[in-house]
Amino acid sequence: MIKFPLQLSNGSIASTSDLSEYIKGSILQNILITQGELVSNPEYGIPYFLFTSRATFDKDVGVLNAILSSSLPHVTFNTTGFINDAGMSTINVYWSIRAVTSSISFSGVSQL
Repeated sequence: MIKFPLQLSNGSIASTSDLSEYIKGSILQNILITQGELVSNPEYGIPYFLFTSRATFDKDVGVLNAILSSSLPHVTFNTTGFINDAGMSTINVYWSIRAVTSSISFSGVSQL
């Protein structure tokens, strides 16, 4: 399994055998790539319009969950998020596969 972000190790692309690390990298890769950015797979990633409006924030969290579930069908996802009055948003991605359960959280100031 290829590590994300991409790294070189002894002249080759680094890999990992840690399933948790691989899933986390796949989640990050999905979130950091906008659809249309990869010429070889223009549908990969999140739509450009995602998380651009306070009014659609909850719906967008659901869309993100669907994208992750589609990209990694063998993984179970539960994605939650909130945005406060100051524009600080937090998105939590909880995931599980086999006997491994983990999460990853993203926070940032938004102009929503």
